Amino acid sequence: MSPGHLVTLSLIPLLILDLWLFGHGFNTAADPRLLDFKPPVVGWLQDHQDPAQPWRLTSFDAPDEKLLNANTAMPYGLEDVRGYDSIIPKQYVAYMSRIQRQDDLLYNRIAPIYTQIDGPPPRGSGGQPNYDALDSPLLRLLGVRYVVTTHTIPNAGYDLVYDAEVKVYENRNAFPRVFIVPEAVAAADQAAALDTLQTIDPAQVVVVEGLSPDATPPPASPTLREARISQRGNRELFVDVNIDDRGWLVLVDNYFEGWKAYLRPFGVSGEGVTATGESIETQLPIYRADGTFRTVYLPQAGQWTVRFVYSPRSLLLGIYTSFLAAVTLLLLTGWWAWGRYYREAGSEIGTVAKNSAVQVSMSLLSRGIDFAFAMLRLRVLSPAGEGSYAFAIAFYGVFEIVTRFGLGTLLTRDVALDRGRARRYLANVIGLRTGLWLISLPLMALMGAVYRVFLHQLTVTEAQAIAIFALALLFANIADAISAVFNAFEKMEHPAGIATAIAVAKVALGALVLLPPFEMGFVGLAGVSLVMNVVQVVWLYVVLRRTVLPPSNGRLVSSKLVDWVRAQSTNLPISQSTNLPISQSTNLPISQSISQLLDWSLQRHMLRESGPLMLNHLLASVFWRIDLWILKGFVGATAVGIFSAGVKYLDGLNVIPSYFTLAIFPLMSRYAQAGRESLIKAYRLAVQLLFILALPVAVFVTFAATPLIQILGGAAYLPDSATALRIMIWSIPIGFVNSVTQYVLIAVNQQRFLTRAFVIGVAFNGLANLIFVPRYGYLAAAVILIPAELSLFVPFYWAVRRYVTPMPWAALLGRPLGAALVDAGAVWGLTQVGAALLPALVAGFAGYVAVLIALGTFRGDDFAVIRARLPGRLGGHSE
Repeated sequence: MSPGHLVTLSLIPLLILDLWLFGHGFNTAADPRLLDFKPPVVGWLQDHQDPAQPWRLTSFDAPDEKLLNANTAMPYGLEDVRGYDSIIPKQYVAYMSRIQRQDDLLYNRIAPIYTQIDGPPPRGSGGQPNYDALDSPLLRLLGVRYVVTTHTIPNAGYDLVYDAEVKVYENRNAFPRVFIVPEAVAAADQAAALDTLQTIDPAQVVVVEGLSPDATPPPASPTLREARISQRGNRELFVDVNIDDRGWLVLVDNYFEGWKAYLRPFGVSGEGVTATGESIETQLPIYRADGTFRTVYLPQAGQWTVRFVYSPRSLLLGIYTSFLAAVTLLLLTGWWAWGRYYREAGSEIGTVAKNSAVQVSMSLLSRGIDFAFAMLRLRVLSPAGEGSYAFAIAFYGVFEIVTRFGLGTLLTRDVALDRGRARRYLANVIGLRTGLWLISLPLMALMGAVYRVFLHQLTVTEAQAIAIFALALLFANIADAISAVFNAFEKMEHPAGIATAIAVAKVALGALVLLPPFEMGFVGLAGVSLVMNVVQVVWLYVVLRRTVLPPSNGRLVSSKLVDWVRAQSTNLPISQSTNLPISQSTNLPISQSISQLLDWSLQRHMLRESGPLMLNHLLASVFWRIDLWILKGFVGATAVGIFSAGVKYLDGLNVIPSYFTLAIFPLMSRYAQAGRESLIKAYRLAVQLLFILALPVAVFVTFAATPLIQILGGAAYLPDSATALRIMIWSIPIGFVNSVTQYVLIAVNQQRFLTRAFVIGVAFNGLANLIFVPRYGYLAAAVILIPAELSLFVPFYWAVRRYVTPMPWAALLGRPLGAALVDAGAVWGLTQVGAALLPALVAGFAGYVAVLIALGTFRGDDFAVIRARLPGRLGGHSE
């Protein structure tokens, strides 16, 4: 180690010593056993707490006393009107100053009631008695029921209720925490409100700010006006009311931006809206009352529950902005590291590994960004708005597949064989896609007309969003074509990195158009997509010209890479993909115009080659999204929003089989040619691994659906989205098996059978949704996902049995199912006896693993390849 490094390391203990010498005398220390001591008076006060009408306390101190000092009652759950903090709301200071002058602000304190005031310092020592402050109506309105002191209080209305180490007086005239008044008067500001408060009876009239005198409702005359707190948390409070006329509910808690109030009928559970769009709750405006408190207007008689919730948009926006900043920093760091350390791989294997790693990592990062944005978007748009947006995306998605027509895969395959074709193929793909896009426009308009004219389920704003997405589709297709050229040149890091950067910019602009002052809703999001698609096309084109398509670039790639690209793009084994017809290679000068590059015979060849790829992709997409189309047509946007909130978790989980099959497919393709026995073993292992993984995930989501939806979309999507998620999650065990099965069928050259299987699946899914969704709504759509996966599994089962091997499904899947039952039973039982959800889920998963081991799930020949790679005794012995 060099002397310079030694000097640097020696500075660390020197810095620690310096901080200790500076701070140890300033930071006080006390015996921690003091925390275990509870004064008897505190225990007495705790015994007199009332959850339905909580009270507050203060102290009556001499100027030199600090009895039950501010904040010391907090650890015991006692609420105090005093405070010691560096940040005290100005409105509360103004209110407390009307009771008594607040000389302790210099020390960051709201003062107790002092026995003497208005004398010379310190704190009025030698001044006049201050008993009048105890009779202030503002102190009574604060709900100060108990006053702790060592002095005698002679005021009428104060009873001595505790007399031991200290005295406690009860104020019989203290206000309850929540109460109802029949009348309100308007005030221009807080000063006017506090002035008015001195002249009225707060039990009969509330002084409201933020409401003009003309907009103030006329006085009511309720004879029944009951109010009580039924539930209270850190950020949420429920008040049950029973009133026989209109009135104002006053909550004696500080008013602050970010508090919201919702009214629902008494006894009704849930928040937001039902799946049919009916409001469970109605949001009420909150006004500042009596100078610093909160009030809401109850517009009619009845039994109601008012839910107050602290939900500041600034907190969510701050978290979201911090996340985007972290992602941007990560991307910039990756860009810097790539330029500094990455060098072109010297082998084809290294290049393939680089491209795979970049695509997977960028894809996962983009999904994380999208999920974070969904957390913001769902809260802003509400279920109805999110449903409209999800339908517009589904509408766009179908026509995106049709207009892309699988041409990107074809371009990558053919240009990888001869890079001199790049400009010619790119021009023809863009030209062909532009033509398909033009043809699709009247089809989009026709489909929109069906939803608007016949089904009456397309609003003007939804039509505007779809129209903007239709224009964005043109640029998205061009960007995809340019990306395909990068893929052919094995420069996948460029489109992957640009796509991720565009995703960051898109969600940042998306947040901007959703939030004040713009608040453009999902139409604004469609506009952001259009703008960013244009930016992406320009960015990709500039990078394309600077990297892979400078003047004169037409060299060939190696024959091994040609074979690999052919096999990957056509889903055929390498041995069967080398005889595919490829168009005549033509190296064209860079200066040629687009019209000279267009080749109608080449475009006809492209359509013939890409048609089957497009059809399979379209069927798979329709299979997954037909429920959204039918929900929108027969139930409405709200049901789509509720359903799609749960679907987002399914989309995220489908990353698991997607990347798993992507990794294992080349191996299966080789096994299919080398020997069926190896393919069968690999398939059996893959099925078991995915099924074993899917079951505990399904159990976890079943029990954790409510907090998962709360995290994603907030209370507005509960309980309906959680109910849908609990049901639809049980489609993933079958879906995971189907995912790997279709690649096995491709490996044995049965991709044409997949088209027929997906036709069966789409037909079943569509028919079942058409029958049941109009009657049962989102619940039917969630349930149908399970038999829909089975409708794919049945033909897959037949094809595997015929073209691969008979599979012992009961033996392969029976033991994991038994273990999953134990998992679910353990979680259910533990939660029933009062265990917290997270420990119960951990215990259930531990039971799941234990049962799998006990049943010998991992002892069979299928898992021998995994055991052989485990270290030491974990792997055991394999033959």
